Amino acid sequence: MLVLAGTVVSTAFSAPLPARAEDPAKVLLVLDVSGSMNEKISSGGTKFAAAKRALKQVADALPAGTEVGLRVYGSEISEPKAENPAACRDTKLVLPIGPLNRDKMYRAVDSFRAVGETPIAYSLGKAVDDLGDSGRRVLVLISDGEESCAGDPCPVARKLADKGVDLQFNAVGLDVSGKARKQLKCIAEAGNGSYYDADESDGLSEALRKITQRALRPFAITGTKVTGTESPDGAPELTVGQFQDRFEADGGTRYYRISRQPGENVTATVNSLVPPSGTYNADDWLLTLTTESGAACDDVHTLSETADATVVVSGAVVSGSAAAECATEPLVLAVERRNYKGAKSAPVEIVITGEPEITNLASLPGPVTSYKETGAAVPSKKPVRRIIGGSSFTNAPLITAGSFSDAPAVGESVFYRVRLGTGQRLRTSVTAPSNRDSWDLSNTETVTVAALIYAPSRVPQTRQSGVLQGNGREKLTVYSPEVRVRNREITHGGLVTTEGDALARASYASVAGDYYVSVQVRQTTPDTSGRVLPIRLDVDVEGAVEGQPVYATAPSPTPSPSASTGSTATASPSPSAGTVSPPADGDRPGAGALAAAAGVGAAVVALLGLVVGLAIRRNRSRSAANRNG
Repeated sequence: MLVLAGTVVSTAFSAPLPARAEDPAKVLLVLDVSGSMNEKISSGGTKFAAAKRALKQVADALPAGTEVGLRVYGSEISEPKAENPAACRDTKLVLPIGPLNRDKMYRAVDSFRAVGETPIAYSLGKAVDDLGDSGRRVLVLISDGEESCAGDPCPVARKLADKGVDLQFNAVGLDVSGKARKQLKCIAEAGNGSYYDADESDGLSEALRKITQRALRPFAITGTKVTGTESPDGAPELTVGQFQDRFEADGGTRYYRISRQPGENVTATVNSLVPPSGTYNADDWLLTLTTESGAACDDVHTLSETADATVVVSGAVVSGSAAAECATEPLVLAVERRNYKGAKSAPVEIVITGEPEITNLASLPGPVTSYKETGAAVPSKKPVRRIIGGSSFTNAPLITAGSFSDAPAVGESVFYRVRLGTGQRLRTSVTAPSNRDSWDLSNTETVTVAALIYAPSRVPQTRQSGVLQGNGREKLTVYSPEVRVRNREITHGGLVTTEGDALARASYASVAGDYYVSVQVRQTTPDTSGRVLPIRLDVDVEGAVEGQPVYATAPSPTPSPSASTGSTATASPSPSAGTVSPPADGDRPGAGALAAAAGVGAAVVALLGLVVGLAIRRNRSRSAANRNG
């Protein structure tokens, strides 16, 4: 082993790269061109004309070579289904999935009419066939009405979505309400995607442009696929990297074995996206880390609840312990999911990071003795740069000190990452709405907005929230703890939530690297989900880099990527645990998004942006009519 004693190593411990981040995504746009698309919209012109214009703008905005295709339904048979049953099979692939050719896309967009029925379920089945059975696949459905042929399309969407974790459905409702809106939302939720409202031509263009850009980034839950076992015997063996599993609604305990270098401090993080359930849904997770011989190293109990928003539940266990065996022996991770009525099957990320033994620990600054989670707001700075937040830790874009604008939809949580060194702390203010003219909320409607900070281990550090009503505004400010290596000496056992002991959470702020800011927008009165909230993030990094660790050995190289679910599972190299220097901006998905966004005009937004932030405007004259195809 290479001895580094006496050499200060500035290490950024951030989340590992997903195992398949290099795989190109295939994007299929599915457009409703039923007869109702000939209706007028509030911003002028017809829905059909707005959709065609939006599709051409997508072609203009996406990078050359993007794998994209277009399917339409309702374009050929004008007779109603009662006269011509073939109207319920009227769907056509007008542009097969392949590298983007703008001229071909333009010709395809001009090749059909809006005349027929609305066979959503049948078209979804054909669309999944178009996308194939491998790789990252994204379906974007744009519709102005409800299914007119097969009843509720949502059960069909669920069955189709179960064909693979790399398949995602998203939906945009064009001037919809009632049953049509409910169906589209259900399709998006079934496919682990997002639903958005669009009432105007500009809103639809922005929606489609951004939702297709999102497909260029990894999904929210990524990593090498593994399946935990019901006992430690035969459990998959994990190394440093990122992995994914799926836990069913009935919970249960699963086991994983972790190989490590002697003296290496191992952190095992488990996080999951908890989808909206419509009812109270508490996801309750218990993480236990032991050695193969049974010595207890760490245990954490974490809880997250949701009804009408996608939220993250996350916890981490660390091998550093008074038990000597925890510093040398292979480890066993037990993950138990305990939940309540309304829970659904959930994808789970397991992130394993390793840190070599530190030789100068005694001379480093002691742990923080108090942690104030909020304070004075961060002043806004010009220019305010446009950014598209990620849907989870994996695809969060890198931002620096400054001011940024975004527009998450109600029901979403969006993520950003900021790099901190030892001795530094993060201060962020979120103003919502940042533009009242682009926010539609009546005096009887309310929405909850929250700002959170997470440590590199993805454990929440703080949460501040407020309620929006009518034309009200909230400004939320959150602080991270100062990053100190010896914060790991703070006791953190037991229940770790943002409602618990703040100082205990500060124990996870012990490594330099990516700290995460999340903005969560939750529906608290009916019929606000899908609306877009313009926000401004003001970000500051306080303090100088100091108190850096000196490592005794260099980390072992991370094994090559593998999709195996056998006895040993490995994942892609990690810029945190697999290197001893901070990763460059290009080392992670999304690192270059900010630079790209800053260099383009307002008409072409963040060509490599994420697929969750959605800056679409909703005007006050929303149609209450339920559109049928």
